[in-house]
Amino acid sequence: MTIDKDERESLHFILDYLLNARAYLEKIDPQSLAKGAQFYETYSFPKQELFRNASIFLRRVLGTKLHQNRMSLLFDMELEEDSRNAVLPSIIADAFRAFLPLFMRNATYEGETFGDENIEKIINDLMGIYWGDEPRFFATAKKQQGSHKRPYRLAKLRLAALEWDKYLETVGLAPYERHSIVSKAFRTEWDTIRKWENRIAEQFGLSCYPPMFPDTAKSEYSENPEAVLQAIQRAGDAYWLERSTASSGRKT
Repeated sequence: MTIDKDERESLHFILDYLLNARAYLEKIDPQSLAKGAQFYETYSFPKQELFRNASIFLRRVLGTKLHQNRMSLLFDMELEEDSRNAVLPSIIADAFRAFLPLFMRNATYEGETFGDENIEKIINDLMGIYWGDEPRFFATAKKQQGSHKRPYRLAKLRLAALEWDKYLETVGLAPYERHSIVSKAFRTEWDTIRKWENRIAEQFGLSCYPPMFPDTAKSEYSENPEAVLQAIQRAGDAYWLERSTASSGRKT
């Protein structure tokens, strides 16, 4: 595929944005930030956005053909029926290893080192699972009777409801209209949904935010509101599926 002038200019524009975001993060001393909301909003969330956007940028630079070729390790493999997916951890570990240079190096927060060392732990644990070890890096804490088996995942899915509400607010929908859309998709009364935010923040330190690029959100909704509504419905379906299956004793 020939890379045309518009594509080159677009990639240069995105690269400028990524470099500016990196420069912003490099000026911050994470150890000077208070744990919780300040650390998340000032450093953790912008860092997550930088890596997500950098990943999208790298996919565009690689091109569809090369990117699909590499990611086929994860998504296009065929497993034997009697393998019980035993080979999957090995494939994921190999994919992690292949992309190891893309992870942040030599980063620390309060004496804990992130980056290569943690990725190596993930790789080693995945390979151990492949060879029959009990998980160590991925070991989970014991849950109390009646609590959700995956409380963090459930919280993230609930957070999506609140973020979709902020999205719809950004594109100009009135409170009743946007609350009704989210409530219907998540099959939950809005009075219940609105209370999720404080509980999630207290338990996991997570917060919801309006879209980083409001003009893009408005354009998306204006051009294809049905696609946005379908995306909200998919998020609601994912939440309901998790809610229906995640309880170790009773539903909450």
